Amino acid sequence: MFANPNVFVENREKATAIVKEVQAASAEHDRLVKSYADLIRQQTPEGKQLDSASRHFRDKLTGFANALALQKETLPAQIDEGLKAANEAADKAVADKNPVYFSGAVSQKMGQVDEELALFEAIDAGRAAPAKDRVAKARLALKERQDVLKDSIIAANELPPDRYKGSDRDQLGKIATDAWLKIQPGAKVLAIRIPSQDWNHEVLWRHQTDSWYKIDRSKLQVQLLVGHDDKLAAVQPIDLWKNHLEADAITASPLHEKATELSPQDFLLLDKIR
Repeated sequence: MFANPNVFVENREKATAIVKEVQAASAEHDRLVKSYADLIRQQTPEGKQLDSASRHFRDKLTGFANALALQKETLPAQIDEGLKAANEAADKAVADKNPVYFSGAVSQKMGQVDEELALFEAIDAGRAAPAKDRVAKARLALKERQDVLKDSIIAANELPPDRYKGSDRDQLGKIATDAWLKIQPGAKVLAIRIPSQDWNHEVLWRHQTDSWYKIDRSKLQVQLLVGHDDKLAAVQPIDLWKNHLEADAITASPLHEKATELSPQDFLLLDKIR
C-alpha cells in the first residue's frame, strides 16, 4: 500500500484511502516487532524473515510519509490555485456568454479541488477546515454565476462518452438501472453510457474494529440518462464495484439521491439522446 509515493499525484482518491490507514498500519508493525522481538534478536529463520519484512515496511513507509508531508504543506496552495482558476474560467464564461467553460474548465478544476480537499482532510482534518470553508464559499459564488447561463449550459451539454465494449455491458447497465429504480421507482432510463474502456482495479488493506480486511476490487461508472421532464434528461452516475474476493460479485452505488439538487451540467436536451 505504501510502496508508491507517486499515488498522491497519480490517483488522489486511492491516496486518500491509503492515508487513512497509515497510523493503524504503523501501530500494527510496531506490535508485531515487539511481540516477536526475541525471534528477531536470536536471528532464527522466522526472526530473519520478520526482520527483513520490518525493514522493507519501514523503508516504504518512510518514502510514503515524506511524500505525505510534502502534500500536507502544498495542498492549501494547490486548492487555492484550483479555486482561482475555476473562478477565472467562470468569470470568462459570463463575460463571453460562453457556457462551455462551466462544463469544461470550471467542472474540471472543481473536481480536482474536491479530490485535493478530501486528501487534505484525511491527512489533517484540523488544518483542512479553513480550506473546506473556502471551497464551500467558492461553490456558492460559482453557482450564482452558473445560474446566469443555466439554459445555455444545458443547451451546450453533449452526451457522455461511451467507450466500454465488454460483453457484460448489458448486464452492467441492468445492475445500474435497478439500483437507480430503487431510489426513483418508475423512472424512465432513456440511455446508458459507460465512459471508461475498462474497470479500474485496486488492492489495499483497511483497518476496522481492531481487524484488518483485504480489499481487492474494481470500479466502473455507468451513467444513466433518466427522463426529467418533457425537455430534459438528467445524467445519473452509478458506481459499480466488483469484489474479487467474493466471486466478482457486483454492487452498485448511485452518486445522487432522488432529492439531490443537480447542476446545469447534469442535464441534457432530450433531442440529443440517440
